Amino acid sequence: MISINEKKVSDRFKDFEKKINTLDKKAISALKKQKEWYNLDPNQLKWINSIIEFIEREKIGLIDISFEKLKEVVDKFETVKNGDVLVDRQVRKNKARVIRKKFKDVIIDALNYEDLKNKLFKEFFSEIDIKTCVYCNSQYAITIEKTKNDFQARFQFDHIYPQEKYPHLSISILNLVPSCSTCNNVKSSKELEFKPYTDGKTSKDYGFVLDKKSVINYFTTFNKSIIQFNFTDSDYNSQLNDTSLENNFQISKIYNEHKDIAEEIILNSYVYNNIHAQDLKDFIKSKMPNNKIPFERLFIGNYLDNDDLLRRPMAKFTKDIFDEIQILKSDIDKKLKI
Repeated sequence: MISINEKKVSDRFKDFEKKINTLDKKAISALKKQKEWYNLDPNQLKWINSIIEFIEREKIGLIDISFEKLKEVVDKFETVKNGDVLVDRQVRKNKARVIRKKFKDVIIDALNYEDLKNKLFKEFFSEIDIKTCVYCNSQYAITIEKTKNDFQARFQFDHIYPQEKYPHLSISILNLVPSCSTCNNVKSSKELEFKPYTDGKTSKDYGFVLDKKSVINYFTTFNKSIIQFNFTDSDYNSQLNDTSLENNFQISKIYNEHKDIAEEIILNSYVYNNIHAQDLKDFIKSKMPNNKIPFERLFIGNYLDNDDLLRRPMAKFTKDIFDEIQILKSDIDKKLKI
C-alpha cells in the first residue's frame, strides 16, 4: 500500500557499484553460455539474443537497471518465449547424462538469483531503511547481521514482474520489494495494480478512513468494538478488482483485528491537541533540548511523516487515523460537551 520512491533505491547503487558491476558481468557471461550448452529453439534463441544485445547496446546492467529502462525492457521484450518448454543439455564429463530444465529456469539459474540474494540483495536492502512489508505495512521486514557481513533477511523478496514470466528481471533490484511471507505467498505470480516503486510524482492513493458516526459514538461508550473504518482502494469492486490490494490481501480484515490499537490511536490523537499535551511538549523541550525525536511521534507512538511510513509497522494506519481525528475533533468536543 506504500510505494517506494525509486530514487531512494537507485541513489544507493553507487555505494555498491563495484560489487554490482562484478556480479552483473558474471550474470551476462553466464547467460551467454546457456546458448551453447542448451538445445534452444529459434524463438528462445532469438529472445535471449535480443535481451543480451539490448543490455550491451544500452551499456546497462540487469542488477542496477534504472526505473525507466526496466519498464522499457518489460514493454519491449514482454514475457519469456516458450518459458515452460523443456530444453536439454548434455553434461560434458558424462555424455550419457542429460540435464533437462524449463527454459525460464535456465535463465533464472544462469543469472544466479539465489546466490545474489545472499551476496547482495539482503545487505543492499538493509541500507535503505525499509522495515515493513510494502503491501500490508502490518508486518516487519528487516535484515539482521548475524555475524560480520553475514546478513539474514526476516522477510521475503517479491518480484513485481514474476520470475515465471520475466526470468531476465529476476536479479533486477528495482523489480524486488521487501514483503512479509504471507503477502508474498498470496500475491504469488500475480501482477497487481499497485506499483511498489514510483517516480515520486504518480501513485494511487491508498489509505484508511474512519466511519465518522462510529467514532463519535465511541466517545460516549468507549467500546472499541463499535469503531469502524475502511481501507480505500479505488481498484476494489471495479473492473480491476482481481488485481486490487484489498481483494488479494484483505487489508481491511487484517486491520479490523487490531481495534485495540485503533482505539489507542484515536484517544491519543484526540488528546494530542489538548492543553495538557502542550504542557508535556513544553516539558520535553525544556528538560531534553537535544532530543531529536518529533513530539508527534513520541506522543502517538509511530511515524507520521509520509517519507517514514515504511520504517515501522502500521505507520500508515496510525497516520491516517491521526489525520482523521484532527478533522473530527470539533464534533467529538460537541459530543463530550467541551
